[in-house]
Amino acid sequence: MPTPDQIRVMADHYIIAALWADCPEGTHPRATRQARDHALQVCTAFAVAAGPLLEEAATRDGYGAHPAYAAAGHDLWLTSQGHGVGFWDRDPLKDGDLGDRLSTVAERYRGTYAEFYRGWLYFHG
Repeated sequence: MPTPDQIRVMADHYIIAALWADCPEGTHPRATRQARDHALQVCTAFAVAAGPLLEEAATRDGYGAHPAYAAAGHDLWLTSQGHGVGFWDRDPLKDGDLGDRLSTVAERYRGTYAEFYRGWLYFHG
């Protein structure tokens, strides 16, 4: 299981991916406390559900240009939202179908969606 600090990094990058992929062009929203709490809950639940798969991904050479748990948060948002990229698309995770197996777990979190209102990001679902 990732440490609380690693989960926090994952949650921060889950939010960053939501902002990058889904916020209206030309805006620069900030994450609400609700969004941060939601991201922590989703990332914790995903880490528990993915278990050793996530830990294996974190040790793969070349997984993410930054800490592996940052890449996992980014991939969790993109995969769960059906953006066409994410865990399954990462070359370091293709061996043993690790990316596909993580994608299957991530798809359980597809019900979350981002809302941008008056310069703030909220998550629902």
